Amino acid sequence: MNQFNIYIGADNVSGKIDKAEIVRLLSSSFNGFTITLGCGFWQGKEEEVAIITIFTIRTRVELIYIVAELCRKLRQDCIILQSVDQVDFVTGDSQN
Repeated sequence: MNQFNIYIGADNVSGKIDKAEIVRLLSSSFNGFTITLGCGFWQGKEEEVAIITIFTIRTRVELIYIVAELCRKLRQDCIILQSVDQVDFVTGDSQN
């Protein structure tokens, strides 16, 4: 299982995050993900940001293609894709 974090800044035209559009676009590729909304800075200016966390069996290369499509559809200069090296799902039955 791989974890990826995707950082999407405000739309270059409206200056806002279109959460509904992000959900629509990601739902076609993933069964589940978490969106955290916050505040970020780009080129010295404050803007809205959406941080998407995804756990998937897909590879980094596959995610790059998906994020490139997000970039085009959301009118972004760039979107950050972060790969997280190790993910453990821990249950009450897990042993040390």
